[in-house]
Amino acid sequence: AFGYKDKELFVLDVGAGTGILSMMAAKAGADKVGAIEQTVHMADVGEEAIVMNGYFREVTMINKNSRYMKAEPYQDGRRPDIERRADMLIY
Repeated sequence: AFGYKDKELFVLDVGAGTGILSMMAAKAGADKVGAIEQTVHMADVGEEAIVMNGYFREVTMINKNSRYMKAEPYQDGRRPDIERRADMLIY
């Protein structure tokens, strides 16, 4: 996807809202999409839209402020918020 032949393409959608751009990224060929939405209600709406449109395997909705996201494990042992740094950003 997008010229990434040997690597899984990970897209990060910051301020995902309803998840429409996240789903478009998945449809365009992104292997994994992290959709980040700070507002609880909009994250719920976006997650429902993602599931209803069949993109729940590719798109993961994360309800958190993007400024506090980590791709590395936390010092206290908690898992990171996203599996790795993104290859592409939607903002």
